[in-house]
Amino acid sequence: MNSRPRPSPLNPSARSIKRRALSHPPAIPSSTIYERSPDGSYRSGLAYTRADNPTYDHAERLLAALEGGVACMLFASGSAAATAVFQSLLPGDHVLVSRILYWGIRKWLAEFAVSWGLDVEFVDTTNLAQVTAAIRPGRTRLLWVETPANPMWDITDLAAVAEIAHAVDVRVAVDSTAATPVLTRPIEFGADLVVHSATKYLNGHSDVLAGAVVTARADPFWERIRSWRRSAGAVLGPFEAWLLQRGMRTLFVRVQRSSESALAIARHFDGHTRLRE
Repeated sequence: MNSRPRPSPLNPSARSIKRRALSHPPAIPSSTIYERSPDGSYRSGLAYTRADNPTYDHAERLLAALEGGVACMLFASGSAAATAVFQSLLPGDHVLVSRILYWGIRKWLAEFAVSWGLDVEFVDTTNLAQVTAAIRPGRTRLLWVETPANPMWDITDLAAVAEIAHAVDVRVAVDSTAATPVLTRPIEFGADLVVHSATKYLNGHSDVLAGAVVTARADPFWERIRSWRRSAGAVLGPFEAWLLQRGMRTLFVRVQRSSESALAIARHFDGHTRLRE
């Protein structure tokens, strides 16, 4: 992870992000009532909230800017965001997944992804030799990394695993929920996709269930994820999108304070005579 939090989006050195953070128009709850042309077509390109809603745009642009990606999609939950990536693969595809990761995704992979035809293999992504050995050239399509990994907080060298994966045309997706773009921007280290449970740090107020995927490029796989979101209906409600953007206004100060508190606690207990490994 980066050694220090990035500049706040309210800092003058980050003016483009500042404008996105401070722009907070009201939520648009309409499901189908969008302006039409005289011939009945939708002049705005918006027809149904399950596909698009203007309220999503503000939060998605802000998060894409924070992560250094070209686009973002919001989902109804972190699990919906994560599983959309796997569901955009094809039966028979081999995927490598961090051995330590959020239990909900592990459970979903075991109960559904395998039965749908994905060849799922868990690997210690902190061990570069294991990652290299586990890749099957021509069959491995995705390397899923969670860092810091819940619940053991294992740290993976993102630049190193991305280099290994890209050498054999393997896409890299990073669950960066715990780090947030304040501490780590995986795309800068070579990740193709960044996934968040926005319910956690991004929202920060414990009043939103949300997820997000940010992409480094708008390619056919990204459009496949978009199609899955639209068809499966795993979309965030407009009001929740509005709440999420509101929460991200305080993201930088919250993460900085949390980091300072964690460091103070760690230093206090470091070498404590009543603690043992």
